[in-house]
Amino acid sequence: MTRPLRHLTLLLILTLAAAPVLAKKIYKYQDEDGSWHFTDVEPSTARQVESQTIQVEHKDKITISRRGADRDHALYIYNSFHGPVEVILKFTAAANINAAPALPHRFLVPARREIQAVKLEMADQTRPSNYSIGATVLLGDSNTPPDTAASYRLPFDGGHTFTITQGFFGKYSHNSPYSEYAVDIAMPEGTAIVAARDGVVMDIERDFFGNGMDLEKFGSRANHVRILHDDGTMAEYAHLKLESVRVVPGARVAAGQVIGDSGNTGFSSGPHLHFSVQYNAGKEMRSLPFQFRMRDGNLITPRQGLSLTGY
Repeated sequence: MTRPLRHLTLLLILTLAAAPVLAKKIYKYQDEDGSWHFTDVEPSTARQVESQTIQVEHKDKITISRRGADRDHALYIYNSFHGPVEVILKFTAAANINAAPALPHRFLVPARREIQAVKLEMADQTRPSNYSIGATVLLGDSNTPPDTAASYRLPFDGGHTFTITQGFFGKYSHNSPYSEYAVDIAMPEGTAIVAARDGVVMDIERDFFGNGMDLEKFGSRANHVRILHDDGTMAEYAHLKLESVRVVPGARVAAGQVIGDSGNTGFSSGPHLHFSVQYNAGKEMRSLPFQFRMRDGNLITPRQGLSLTGY
């Protein structure tokens, strides 16, 4: 007598992890006809508006689902990002199970698409089988080489002069491949942040609130906008103000376009903008050295202590 698979365990390790608790502000007002309206977008009305902040549940942006019978089934990967991702599947435990293609294997999942990733079947249907699978997610396509000659306008508009408080290889938090080529620019909360380069909005987070120096608690709770460029690199604008993001995923934005307001959310000791350019290096997400393009066209390499004047 054959026995079914005992269990299926999926371990999803996201490159950009997100905390399970977010905040959403709900607005309530009554129009001229006496009808009540509820919205998560601040209404433009002269009527009295009430607001309340509520907690909302985080939703995974990469999902893996199983379809089929225990003896013979498949795993599917859905990518909700507005840009490609690569998912590496591997067995973390396996007994009496065959996979096609063999694992570990890297799967490229296009933006907003689902793919059939792997077929699984019992090797010997007279014996029990069990397995668990781990998944590592890398944003972007590792087959797309970065344009190292690209430059970036300042990520804030004119009338402001701000100072870089942490530059490349900053000891405070720019000490991993993911963030070593990042800059922190101190600025008041509510400063308009603009796109530094043309691209497509790949992802946003706008519902986080609070900040602190507890990395485990606040490390993944920074509101941000991630913009995918034509060469496959991605710019990250982080620590934005609660509900200040002014663009939507999938939208095409131009350099200089306002995308949100600076804030002080997540792992942060004070109001600032964290800006970096990243790419999928195959085995990991890495940050990329970049230069800012000034008003006169000159290029400068950002460094700690440098003051920048917007345009």
